[in-house]
Amino acid sequence: MLSRTRLWCSKLDAVRVLVHYKPDVSPEAKSQIEGRVGAHLHQTIPDIGVRVLDVGAGARAHVEQALRDRPEADFVELDGVVQPQDNLPNDPSFPANYAVGGGAWAGR
Repeated sequence: MLSRTRLWCSKLDAVRVLVHYKPDVSPEAKSQIEGRVGAHLHQTIPDIGVRVLDVGAGARAHVEQALRDRPEADFVELDGVVQPQDNLPNDPSFPANYAVGGGAWAGR
């Protein structure tokens, strides 16, 4: 069994995992669950109750599966950034239905 210090890597090697627990799970229980799998609380998104966890990149799959297996967890997913689309959709009614005058589509 890997020790917590071996599961946790430097922040450069960390990835983030999002987890939301069922409403009846106490803050203490959440911290215990996360500590057992080697995750560290980065922040909580207060309005939706999602916890953002730092996880060593090499332990990501293990941590995600261990959290998914917990009955207290509603969902677990990898935190990531979606890259913007490089081109406009080919739907001719797209500009009429969406404000494309600025933002990602400015100057096209």
